[in-house]
Amino acid sequence: MSFDVSDRCLPRTIYVAEPLDLPPLTAGAAFDAFLQAALATGGAGEPLVRTPSAELHLDDTCPQEDDIGWRLRRAYGRIRRPGAIRGAGTAVEIEVVAWSNVRCEVGVRPVGRANVTSDSPRRRRYLALALAAAAGLAHALEDHVEDSIRVQLAGVGSLHPSPLAWDRPHADG
Repeated sequence: MSFDVSDRCLPRTIYVAEPLDLPPLTAGAAFDAFLQAALATGGAGEPLVRTPSAELHLDDTCPQEDDIGWRLRRAYGRIRRPGAIRGAGTAVEIEVVAWSNVRCEVGVRPVGRANVTSDSPRRRRYLALALAAAAGLAHALEDHVEDSIRVQLAGVGSLHPSPLAWDRPHADG
């Protein structure tokens, strides 16, 4: 999903969503694993997701709710242009939401005092950043799942490697 933000046909809402081609349980687990890996490898101030036009920085995550319902995971952060000063940008809520039994979506919405509801250059900047951040996070989650599956199929670090990895010599024998 992409919009030409210079076009006069702007979305009428400030909630931005990007489809995520993962089933709900996989998407929730991928979000948790991706956040854990990003926080472990990234230093302070490093963006969670970086695209050519936007950076998504994580401020806080919310505990998983007992009643899964439609919202699988939620976190808070900031979106801003690459290279912007720390603390600049728009405070946002990031969520992974079940769309159906086989697909989800990544949603981004402004929180706090970020009033970008009028048709203005500020709204256009926000929409461009939010669309890029949502798409970047959706692609990052899908890539994280693909990489995890690739590692499992290769049998890396496993006592019982998959049949696809049997033709290679293993350290245990």
